[in-house]
Order: sequence, then structure tokens, then C-alpha cells
Amino acid sequence: MPLTDPALRELSRLYQISTEFWDWKGHHTEVDDASVIAVLSAFDVDASTPEKARTAVDAHQTRA
Repeated sequence: MPLTDPALRELSRLYQISTEFWDWKGHHTEVDDASVIAVLSAFDVDASTPEKARTAVDAHQTRA
């Protein structure tokens, strides 16, 4: 299932996290929200709710 939260999609772009891939059988797979949230947590980014994800986007853009 593709990402449902636009803020998660933006965070994926900002942190260069892939949101899709082709598996070894040639099947196209889109990464879900939970997977992106888990990867972001490894970067110490709390995106566990849509509000926190939006706050993380704003914080990243402010730093840049």
C-alpha cells in the first residue's frame, strides 16, 4: 500500500528514503506508512502521527 500521509512522503524525500522497489521476482512494491515511520525513527525523527510528521517536515525545512 502506498504512503497515505503527504508529510511522510515529503519526509521520505527529505531523508532520501525509497518508497518503492522491485523485488527479486520483478514485482513492484510500494512501502507503507509504518515502514517509513520505522526508518525515520532510526534518524531520530518522530513521525508517528500526521501532526508529528508535519512538525518534522517544518523543523527540517527550518534547519535548511
